[in-house]
Amino acid sequence: MEVFAEYNKRNKVRRKTLLRFGISNELIGSVILINPGSSNSISKATNNELLDIEKFYTYNKFPYEASKNFEWHKFSVDSTLLQVKKIFNGWYLDQNNAKELNGMIQVFNCYYNMDANLNNALKLFSDKNAFTEYDYVTKGRVYFGWGSLKKFPKIKMDKILPEKIFEHVKRSNSWVAKIYDNTFNSYKFYHPGYLNRAYNRESVSNCLRNFS
Repeated sequence: MEVFAEYNKRNKVRRKTLLRFGISNELIGSVILINPGSSNSISKATNNELLDIEKFYTYNKFPYEASKNFEWHKFSVDSTLLQVKKIFNGWYLDQNNAKELNGMIQVFNCYYNMDANLNNALKLFSDKNAFTEYDYVTKGRVYFGWGSLKKFPKIKMDKILPEKIFEHVKRSNSWVAKIYDNTFNSYKFYHPGYLNRAYNRESVSNCLRNFS
């Protein structure tokens, strides 16, 4: 697995993260979490890597445009990204028969300030670094994994942003509308870290069957 993302080094903001498996341009699926974790920049993306990123967006008819003051970098793999991989390759349902992935997984966040310590990250949340990538989740499987809303700050963050994201994606993505056919408050939006501890629970495994 290789990890690429748009990066603003000055403000420590990482957005539009891509997990690449194999050589295919197919979209494996997308996840929307709360904030970037401990994955760090390794280097600027090479010209060939930039070409592969552009091919993925073009193939899937997603916008390919650089965010202002951002550039594409290659990133390290952290524990959360490995857990995202397990959501889509079926490891949590059958460890002995996990699928070999070939394509890209998109990773988005409600807010994009980088900090592995969530309490520190919460202090940095601002609207200018909030999720806006609605055009990138109009098709395919989308896993909502921002975790408990109780963790969200009361002042610096729009407390209902996750609900806005959820409802907007439901309207534009037929797969999401079919799988999430009830109201926002009817669901548990398990963070990948929780899945890694509780995947044997029936409620969790039932959720995961939609993604592998």
